[in-house]
Amino acid sequence: MQLNLKPETQKFIEEQVTAGRFRTSEELVDEAVGRMMADEEADLDDETIAAIKEAEAQFERGECIDFDEVVARMRKKISAR
Repeated sequence: MQLNLKPETQKFIEEQVTAGRFRTSEELVDEAVGRMMADEEADLDDETIAAIKEAEAQFERGECIDFDEVVARMRKKISAR
């Protein structure tokens, strides 16, 4: 297979090979495509999607606390031990 790449893409690939991150441009492409394939396989199940949607809805309703409050609660809990 032959590919026509944008110059900036070609340059990036060459830099990665030159830096020793990959032995060949083909190896880099194989790795990139493999990661894309793995991402597709990592689809979320219905239960996880429902939990994410519920968390988003809670956030939209203002049912959340900011990070500083979480940290303060955790420090209080730890210091009470």
